[in-house]
Order: sequence, then structure tokens, then C-alpha cells
Amino acid sequence: KQRAIAQGRHATIDWLVVTNRLAVAEARNRKRLEERMAKLAKRVGFRVGPGLRDRVIYRELFPFGLTVADLSNDIRPVAVSLAHVAARQEMRNLMMAMGLEQVLSPLDVAA
Repeated sequence: KQRAIAQGRHATIDWLVVTNRLAVAEARNRKRLEERMAKLAKRVGFRVGPGLRDRVIYRELFPFGLTVADLSNDIRPVAVSLAHVAARQEMRNLMMAMGLEQVLSPLDVAA
């Protein structure tokens, strides 16, 4: 904010803050975190986006240099499961929050 004022810029940065590697089982802590992030977002001026859960599929694909968007009928280095569907939906939600609807097609391909 101070840099923008000093440089005379009136445009603001659209910050999207997301949580990363949240455990599914910690519902109470997650609720508390979401409430505090919402308050901080209002005060500081950022948007809160959908986060990513701590999923095994992300760790399974990492050694191959792949993401869930890379999986297809031809590319399957690990067994496909319902976890892939959930992970793809998380990535789709994150990309939509970022305004990247035009590049969602890899996530729409059946895995």
C-alpha cells in the first residue's frame, strides 16, 4: 500500500489468499481459521479463496512432476480413485476464484 502511494499508482492489487494443506479432520480449527481470515480480509483488503486439502494424490504425483490437471487416459502414473475427482474439483474451484475459467479444460477431461 505504501509503495503504491509513493509511486502514485491508484490501481490496487487483487490479492487472493488461500489455505494450503488443511487436514480434513480438523473441522474446529478450520472453522476458527476461516473466521479469522474473513476478518483479516476485510481489514487488510484481500479476497479469501478456496484452499487445498492435504491429499495423498498431490504427494503421489509430485515425484512425476505432475498435477491433477495433467492426468488423462494416456497419463496415469498412479491408480485413479475418487480422491482424484475431489482434487480436480479443488483445483477447478481455485482456478475459478483466480478468474482463470478459460484454462479449465484440462481439469474437465475425464481421468
